[in-house]
Parts: sequence; C-alpha cells; structure tokens
Amino acid sequence: MGITYCNSTPSGRKKSAPPAPDLIQAPSRLEKVAGSPLAEIGLTAATAAAGAAAATMAASTLLPLIPILAKTLAAGRQERRMRQNLHAMEQVLIQHAAELERLSDERYALLNEVVLAAMGSTNDTKLAYLRNAVQNVLSLPELPPQEAVVLGRVVRDMSADEARFLMDHQGVERISIGGADITSALDHYCVDPNSNEALCVYGLLSLGVLTPGEAMFDTMGMLGFSRLAPKLVALLSSSPDVSAD
Repeated sequence: MGITYCNSTPSGRKKSAPPAPDLIQAPSRLEKVAGSPLAEIGLTAATAAAGAAAATMAASTLLPLIPILAKTLAAGRQERRMRQNLHAMEQVLIQHAAELERLSDERYALLNEVVLAAMGSTNDTKLAYLRNAVQNVLSLPELPPQEAVVLGRVVRDMSADEARFLMDHQGVERISIGGADITSALDHYCVDPNSNEALCVYGLLSLGVLTPGEAMFDTMGMLGFSRLAPKLVALLSSSPDVSAD
C-alpha cells in the first residue's frame, strides 16, 4: 500500500464523546437464579447444544479457569464488571420483550455475540458501547446471514479506541497515514504514523471496517470505510436516531 503524507489536523468536525461507563450494581435476578456469572452467560447466550455453547463461552470470556487466577484482584474486578453488565443487559431486554419475540435468527445470533463480547472485555468504554448494542440490535433492519456473522466478529474483536475512531470519523471519505505534504480536510483525515490512531487504522483495516481505495493516482494509499461501517455505527451508537441504511 502506498503512503500519503499529512502535517495538520482536520478542523470543523466535532468528535463524539465515548459512552460513559455505568457504576457497578448488585447481582441481577438472572445471576441469583443461575448461581454464578458463567452459568448466567450460559442461560443468556446458549444457542443449540448446551455443552458446546458452555465450552465456547468459557473460552471466550475472562473468567479465571486456573484456580490461582481466581484469587487475584483482577479476577474480582472482572466478576464485578460481568455482574454489572448482566444486570444492565437484562434490564434492556426486559424492557423490549415485544421486540425479542420478533427476533430473526440473524439478529438473535448477533445479540449473542454482543453478550459474549461483553463478558470477555475488561475495558469499561467498550462495555458501554456493547450495552448500546444490546438495545440497538433489536431495532436493526433484517441482516443477511453472512453480514450478521461478520458484524458479530467485528464487535467481538474491535477495541474501544477503534470503535471511537469509527464514531469520530465515520463521515470522512478518505483516510491516510503519513506526515508531510497533504493537509487534512473535512473529507480527508491524515493520521500520524506514530500515534495511537495509526494503530486504530491498522486494526480497523484488519477487521474489514476500513478498505483500500481504488488503484488510481489520486487515491493511491488512501483508505475508506467499508459498507459495514454504517451498520456498526448504528449498532454501537447511543442515539436511537442513527440510521444503518
């Protein structure tokens, strides 16, 4: 991939603030019934074969599978995060019981991926994005099966910084990494190659959220958001007015 260069930051675009993390709350009703966070994950995200689903969830979350890790402060913090998010997600789903009754298989699968992603994250900002996603899945347009699979994969692997980069720059037509002779504009954002944003660009490129531009002289080395980007914005946004069309 060619490299284009820039030496200034864009003006005129207002960056969105990340969603605020919630305070830790008491155990949810589902946890009290199930007896543990892992059992609750099984109840929430089980699909067809309970044994296979439980094994997958254990591998996907950060529950301490080695006894000595269960005694660490980090394990205690993670259990509190899980409890908090199970409670928050449960409340959202209870409030939208009618929509749950009409869930397609594709949106059901995506909802499970969102829940599992939340159980495997230690980042409070990403967890706030995922809590948004639990509600937004219910109002998304119908998804083709492969698109639902890819969206679930991206939601699982995307970092909080990558999600915020997407939200901040979703309207930009071209993104480049460099440092000297091209000025950022409203339709073109230049990224410092030594910055954290550059790492976000590389990550979004690997996830298929950013794609290379056409092999033309004036777009060589440029990146642009793929057709997944609007769906991800609609999924992660806290605004109910965001469109995925």
